[in-house]
Amino acid sequence: ICQGILQINQSSIPVTIRRLLSNASVQSRISFYNEISLLTSLCHPNMIHAYGLCSEPTMCLLTESFDNSYMNLYQYLLNCKHEQPEETTLYNTTLFFATQISSSLTY
Repeated sequence: ICQGILQINQSSIPVTIRRLLSNASVQSRISFYNEISLLTSLCHPNMIHAYGLCSEPTMCLLTESFDNSYMNLYQYLLNCKHEQPEETTLYNTTLFFATQISSSLTY
């Protein structure tokens, strides 16, 4: 995985480049191809955007980057609870995430 900046129309977009290694297992290849197929066919504000792919000499996928601190929703919510123990804050954060996830799944 490599990180970079994509320049499009005077905008700088943080991107990630993922490669499929030549010695990847069959299951890893299938998973990578399925992910490419899914990301290139969908366009939704709550999903990462695929900007392109390369099939030769090595299969690569270029996507927008996302903040790794939000990778683990459970950990994020626990941190929110410890930083701001008010129940309303935790409830609002949970509700926000639930609506965003639901919106993505609806799409």
